Amino acid sequence: MDTDVVVVGLGAMGTAAALAFARAGARVIGLEAEPVVGHAVGSSHGESRIIRQAYFEDPAYVPLVQEAWDGWQKLERDTGASLLTRTGGLMIGRPEADVVAGSVRSARLHGLSHELLSANEARRRFGQFRWRDDELAVFEPMAGVLRPEVGVRLAADEARAKGADLRWGRRVTGITSDGRGVRVVCSDGGAVRASWAVLAVGAWSNAYLGDRLKLQVERQVQLWFPWEHAGRCTPATSPVFIHEAPGGGQYYGFPSLDGQTMKVARHHGGQVTEPDRLARGLEEDDWRPLLDEARELVPGLRNGPPTRAAVCMYTNSPDGHFIVGRHPERAQIVVLAGFSGHGFKFAPAIGRLARDLVLGGAAPLPLFDPARFM
Repeated sequence: MDTDVVVVGLGAMGTAAALAFARAGARVIGLEAEPVVGHAVGSSHGESRIIRQAYFEDPAYVPLVQEAWDGWQKLERDTGASLLTRTGGLMIGRPEADVVAGSVRSARLHGLSHELLSANEARRRFGQFRWRDDELAVFEPMAGVLRPEVGVRLAADEARAKGADLRWGRRVTGITSDGRGVRVVCSDGGAVRASWAVLAVGAWSNAYLGDRLKLQVERQVQLWFPWEHAGRCTPATSPVFIHEAPGGGQYYGFPSLDGQTMKVARHHGGQVTEPDRLARGLEEDDWRPLLDEARELVPGLRNGPPTRAAVCMYTNSPDGHFIVGRHPERAQIVVLAGFSGHGFKFAPAIGRLARDLVLGGAAPLPLFDPARFM
């Protein structure tokens, strides 16, 4: 064999997996179609991501996000760089809203520090927001901001420093397995033989797996609007937030990272698309409804077009949970996919799971097992 593991795709999950394998002493090759590390073509860009521990989607995620938090901090220590800032986080909505009820459930089950604030309490604490009388807020101190492009670059740099052979501008056109290993073929005609392949190609997963995992790609737009309170609502003074509106839709936002704007984005509700047909331009329909909604919660957002925008993609599984495990029909291929718009923060833990599946013979977590769709 040429190597122990070939990782296909070097975004958040691929670089985290490559680093986990390299730290374990495995021979690892990584292949990425785009020519540069930390590119803006897929799902790991846009300056900021939220990390939170009181996980409303399912309490089973809490130990993994705690592991990931430690993993991001280790990457900071090992590199001397900064990519993680604790700001605290607010989950806002009516008492029955998923972001409120689910966050409280996870926090109580795992003994996480949190506060449940009435609208009046929230007004006193967080006057930068406009509070509805029928809404509550869960304040979680262990939440904050991750910098995605920096995280991908640091993981790639550390993996290479530990001996990983990472190659950009190498588009994979085929992966075959024969019971003894895998053969990964690139568009330039080159091929790599390995004992295992880890597929971490995000929105392009269907190109390699067909529709067997029933993944759906969704266009998402991240928007930065001028904000009159930006100068005093910095990461040191203002939390990240997720708001579940009375109609059920969710959107999220950040303290100002540049002293001038607030970044906001909708969580789901985007157009279904194909990754190679993604519309990267911005129309008024992309920003106007979200701005109108966000201005109800965030006073001082300018009523006009955003100063900048970034288009990315969610790769959604049918149940919204991750797909992390061996392919049921091609056991020498480990699939990392279907992160459904809430995966980036978990990358160090997902890398460790990939390592354990390959090197340790671990069974997949039932919540993430690809077999549930096949």
